[in-house]
Amino acid sequence: MAILGAVAHGLDTWSEIKRCVEVKVGSISDVRFNELLRNLVRYGYLAKINDKYIIPDPMVKYTVLNYLGH
Repeated sequence: MAILGAVAHGLDTWSEIKRCVEVKVGSISDVRFNELLRNLVRYGYLAKINDKYIIPDPMVKYTVLNYLGH
């Protein structure tokens, strides 16, 4: 959820998202962070375009911003 929250708020690069996630949940290894990003892309919650991450479904973004408190 921290990753989705960061992307929903406009952070789109790997380093920006990771920094935000670490502020919210604490230190996370690069390997684990990459695994989480890959899973979110694989399941369609995120898309990676030119090394930038977006939430492709506007309803997912709306839900993250308005109902999940991120």
